[in-house]
Amino acid sequence: NSHNSNAMAAAASFDYSGAEKKCNELRALMNRNAFVQIVAGPPGTMKTTLIHKAAKEAGLRVEPFEIAHQSLPKLECSLRNLGATTLDDTANANVLWLVLGADLLGPKAWQNPTAIRGMRFILKMNDIPASFRAAKLSITYFDRVATQAMHRFLRRLRPDVIPELLHEIT
Repeated sequence: NSHNSNAMAAAASFDYSGAEKKCNELRALMNRNAFVQIVAGPPGTMKTTLIHKAAKEAGLRVEPFEIAHQSLPKLECSLRNLGATTLDDTANANVLWLVLGADLLGPKAWQNPTAIRGMRFILKMNDIPASFRAAKLSITYFDRVATQAMHRFLRRLRPDVIPELLHEIT
């Protein structure tokens, strides 16, 4: 839709602090055949936008997946019901799994070489649980952006948003 293309165009301009560096980090990661990466930071720091931008540049399709409170067999069934994409063919299908709620499985689930073989996972979080920090998983952290820079960026991203609402968004 037009808002997504506006978001990509605005993100490409790197109008806010550190965005180019973060996008380059993510883009380099996307060249690997398999990885588990935590992408964390406060809401509104453009994590999702830059993940999608980097994936698109790498020719990867982003498949969002939310882990809810469900058993492992139910989780596996949910993954397999996503359609043509299954855990067994994601590497061949150029898929990047964007995982929400990864902390519910704990860090050991994301360190199992058999389970993650040939897969690309980004574990998107606002806060990183202590157990994940202790597990020393790879992290890309997005810092809060200065309000004025974020307002300029949001105005370019969504010119239809009235200025009074910018304070509610940031």
